[in-house]
Amino acid sequence: MIWFLIIGLVLLVSISTYTIFHLNDKVVVDQPSENKEKNSDTTINEQEKTNQDQQTFDNKESENAETPDEQKKNEELSTFIAESHETFNQLTNYDHYKNIDWVNYEQIGSQIIEQMNTLISKSVVPSDMITDFERIEQLIKIGIRNHDETTAIYIHRILQDLDVEYNNYAQSKYGFSDYDSGGANQQTVVQYIESHKDLLPDLEIQQN
Repeated sequence: MIWFLIIGLVLLVSISTYTIFHLNDKVVVDQPSENKEKNSDTTINEQEKTNQDQQTFDNKESENAETPDEQKKNEELSTFIAESHETFNQLTNYDHYKNIDWVNYEQIGSQIIEQMNTLISKSVVPSDMITDFERIEQLIKIGIRNHDETTAIYIHRILQDLDVEYNNYAQSKYGFSDYDSGGANQQTVVQYIESHKDLLPDLEIQQN
C-alpha cells in the first residue's frame, strides 16, 4: 500500500514538472512570434509614411511645374520680344533711323501689332507688359501717320528693356518699359504719345 502511495506521488510530481516546463517553453516560443509581428507592423507603417511623404512631395512638384501649354506660351512671348527687338535694332542702329523705309515700317508695324494682339488674346502677356504693348502700338500708328523716326527709337528702347527683363538679354536698360516695376524714363514715351494723340486713328474716329 505504501509503495502505491509512493509511486502515485512520484507520478504526480513528474506530471506537474512536465506541465510547468511545457508552459514555459510555450511562452518562450510565442514571444519571438509576437515581437516579429510588432516589427512587421512597424516596418509596414514606416513604409506607408515614406510612401505618403513621397506622394506629398510629388504632388507639390506637380503643382509647381509648368504645364507644356504654359511653357509654350512663355516661349512664344519670349521669341516675339527677341525677334521684334532685333527688327528694331536693324531699323535704328548706326543712324539707320534717319533713312527709314516707311512702307516697310508700316508692314513691320502692322505685323507686330497683329502678333501683340494675338499674344494678349492668349493670356500669355503679364498685365504690366500689356501697357508696353499698347504704347508700342500707339507709337507704330503715330510713326506711320507722320513718318517720325522718334517712334522707331522709342519702340526699340521699350523692346530692349523687355528683352533684358523677360529674356535676360545681356545689355543695359533704357528705362522706357512699364514691365518689371516700371522704367524711370517711361514718362518720356507717355508724354510723346500724349502730344501726338491727334494722329491716332481711334481718337480721330471719336472726333468724327
